[in-house]
Amino acid sequence: LGTRILGDFGAEVIKVSDPRLPADRMGGLYGKLNRNKSSLGLRLDTEVGR
Repeated sequence: LGTRILGDFGAEVIKVSDPRLPADRMGGLYGKLNRNKSSLGLRLDTEVGR
C-alpha cells in the first residue's frame, strides 16, 4: 500500500517478482495495488538471472 501511494505521488516504483507466477494475478485487486509501478521479473535461481 505504501508503494502504491508513493507511485500515485510520482515516485518511480519498480516491483520485482518471479516471472513464473501465474498470469491470472494481473486482474482485480492485484492491478489496483500495483498501479503506477514498473515491473521486472527476475529468476535468481539461474545463472543468467543472477
